[in-house]
Amino acid sequence: LPCISVIALVSTALVTQLADLNGFGDFFLNLLLALIVAESLMHLIGAAQPHYIIGMALGAGMYGMFMLCEGFMVPKDEIPAGWMWGYHLAFHTYSFKWFMYNQFSGEDGGLVGGEILKRFGIEEVDTTECAVVLLIYTLVLEVAFYAVLKIFHTGRRS
Repeated sequence: LPCISVIALVSTALVTQLADLNGFGDFFLNLLLALIVAESLMHLIGAAQPHYIIGMALGAGMYGMFMLCEGFMVPKDEIPAGWMWGYHLAFHTYSFKWFMYNQFSGEDGGLVGGEILKRFGIEEVDTTECAVVLLIYTLVLEVAFYAVLKIFHTGRRS
């Protein structure tokens, strides 16, 4: 966690200053939680999959699918009904909504901030709820990681 925190802090400091983004603290917390969830998912995949390359490909494929379903490339209202499970399952969704709402809501969002949020279907976002969802994802994935280690990796080689 210390290294992830440093990565999130340095990235936040650079991005918020260079791109003149709103809310250093919210941006940092959102990025930190998203990175921790991503690491937790890769822990689980790494423990469940014995082949390194296949695990990396599986993780990359999952992240790619999550990015397609998060609401950026295809806004929520335009996601086909058969893919809405991906929108709700993808932890990227909650991070993306939080980033967008933080940047474009209120007076700091500029003249077209409200229209941008409306276009993506995220006019009202509870940032605390997004943070809690990311924390729950982390806990569930780490518990699953522990279970996989406990069940399948007993320390004996066959």
